[in-house]
Amino acid sequence: MPFVGLAQFFCRDVPGLASGPDGADLAQLFRCPFTQGPYLEREYHLRWRRAEETERAERLLADPPQVPLLRGEDELPEPCVLHPEEVDTYPWAEQDVLPAPLIARIDAWEDAQAAEHGPDAPSYQGDLSIAPG
Repeated sequence: MPFVGLAQFFCRDVPGLASGPDGADLAQLFRCPFTQGPYLEREYHLRWRRAEETERAERLLADPPQVPLLRGEDELPEPCVLHPEEVDTYPWAEQDVLPAPLIARIDAWEDAQAAEHGPDAPSYQGDLSIAPG
């Protein structure tokens, strides 16, 4: 039974994605089309390949294998494109993570923002330390 292809990532397209075993630079994620067990778990499979070997393969499938009957149309992934980018995140403002003087500066900045912008004011935790998305 063929697995359903979910995602394919080339290391050249994903900043910071480490190469796989033996210099593999193409990660592919597949999902079994059926659920298993009493909790209807999904089985996933991650495959690392070398992009140059797949791009110059002598035997490429003209038509992908047909996906077996699924319980619903929403179980078949829709094709899409991701645009990965590197994002910096910063530690939470907690006593055991950041030094107390820095936390005091963050608190003072947040208080000033709240005084100026009210309840919609930006905060370090919600707007600056962790990128949205």
